[in-house]
Amino acid sequence: MVSHTAKQRHALPPYTRGWFVVGWSDDLPRGALKQVRQFGHQFTLFRGADGLVGVVDDVCPHLGARFSEGGTVQGNCVRCPYHHWSFDRAGACTNIPYSQKIPVKARVRSHTVTERYGMIFMYRDQAGGSPDYPLPAMQQLLRNAVMHRNYETSNAPVQWYWFADRIEIHNPGGLFGRATPQTFGKPGGNDYRNPTIAAALHQLGLVQRFGMGIPTARKACKDNGNPEPDFIFGPASFAVIVRARA
Repeated sequence: MVSHTAKQRHALPPYTRGWFVVGWSDDLPRGALKQVRQFGHQFTLFRGADGLVGVVDDVCPHLGARFSEGGTVQGNCVRCPYHHWSFDRAGACTNIPYSQKIPVKARVRSHTVTERYGMIFMYRDQAGGSPDYPLPAMQQLLRNAVMHRNYETSNAPVQWYWFADRIEIHNPGGLFGRATPQTFGKPGGNDYRNPTIAAALHQLGLVQRFGMGIPTARKACKDNGNPEPDFIFGPASFAVIVRARA
């Protein structure tokens, strides 16, 4: 006879954690909001006057009205249709028209969001936390490795290692041209081993501005709460280590 203990299975969450597409950039102009149903929940997706996107739970914490059913975007905030409470992309209440004092607990749950390739991505995990690693930083560092690796004397691929507490990217080919450990990542401090690949990535829209990849990655890590990336320079190799948030 098989015991009940032997029959037990591991409980898997209904949705894994990660980045998920929740909309198209072209479908959300400035000042617009829309309702999104994902992961068994309802969210409000909105774009502020500054062009940035926010995602919050589709329920005002005041009396439970739906932002997506008559709500509006005011500046960079979404406003409830009932009593016109406004909330920013971080979920904080920024304005109550009939009160000068905003309660400390006047918050709506917000979610990490980014835009790439004409799509809007939302980060989701069961605890409602932020990603261990910022997507913009990972993209910039990987593209940097592809752009600057040595294709002439090495057949080794760009290597990506994902450990429990860090991500490592290893790349054949050391610093090139006028780039030095002291000038690396600073304006005018880089050089291009593969200008044709750099131009192709720029033409495809994968590189917006030459020389800004490393500063963008550093800022994304800082904004996400990650330590400063560690760059390791070798005579014929290059590596970067990004550690998880504490």
